[in-house]
Amino acid sequence: MWDALCPPDEMLSDASRRYAKTHPLLTYWVIGTVVLHLIGRLPHAVDPIHLVGEGFRWTSLRFHLRSTRPACTPARARAR
Repeated sequence: MWDALCPPDEMLSDASRRYAKTHPLLTYWVIGTVVLHLIGRLPHAVDPIHLVGEGFRWTSLRFHLRSTRPACTPARARAR
């Protein structure tokens, strides 16, 4: 979708080529990590994308459980 709507010389392949010239190891590591994540070849313990998602999940559960009022209060509890 981005490649169809992007400004001239801003396609993903153009950007990756530019980044590969300045930061080749980082560029290929990021591309490889995304590919391995998408095809499910990285174990969850070493998949950085999965770990970031788990961190967000843990954070949201931690703060949700600490809230003073539950998100969904039964009607009987509200009537009291």
